[in-house]
Amino acid sequence: MSVAVEREAPIGFVASLARVVSAEYRDDCTMMLSADVVRQEYRDLFVPLVGKHQEQNVITVLSALIMLEKTSNARFSVSEHAIREGIKRVHEQSGLQARIQCIRQDPPIILDVGHNLAGIYALVATLQASGYRAGVFRIIFGAMRDKPIKEMLAGLEELCRELIAVQPITDRAMSAQDIANLAQVVKIPYVKCIPSIAEAIDVALRDTVPLLIVGSFYVADEAIIALQQRGIMTA
Repeated sequence: MSVAVEREAPIGFVASLARVVSAEYRDDCTMMLSADVVRQEYRDLFVPLVGKHQEQNVITVLSALIMLEKTSNARFSVSEHAIREGIKRVHEQSGLQARIQCIRQDPPIILDVGHNLAGIYALVATLQASGYRAGVFRIIFGAMRDKPIKEMLAGLEELCRELIAVQPITDRAMSAQDIANLAQVVKIPYVKCIPSIAEAIDVALRDTVPLLIVGSFYVADEAIIALQQRGIMTA
């Protein structure tokens, strides 16, 4: 804020500039969003991301664009068509991946970089709001030793049908066996220990149980490579 004051730049607070009118979450981890931003109405924006945090990200971007147009005396102006196209193509234009991302819909494969307790809570709440019921997922989970892993597993328990504990390739990772032991402590009913993420994916894909891969950026990175090698994701 001090930099903005020093440079005589306007300061806008999204809470006073914009509001979400409605958000329809879909089971492919996308949403249809309607929002009011200053005096502009945006209706039925297709957003290839989902969650309360992504709702806030979208209206923050829309608020910034309107402020830029205002402060530039309309020299900087983006059409609504361009805004809709930009949001729709956010994955391909930004390279953003594994943010509650549905890689395949039937049967579902969902990939998320959630690596702390807040991320796990957001993931579970978002999937429930997207129509996924309790106990539906086989979960591939790996995490770093310095994370609250027991609490993260407890947060996932409601969605979990079976857990496969893995160990990404980094010295920071907790061992798959230690994760499996903690999963049993928090009463996850069926637990397997398969340290290799690629091997865990192969085991998980032998049937049609919905698959959720989560716990770490490292897990997501290895999972993306494995899914690309199997032709499930594009490079």
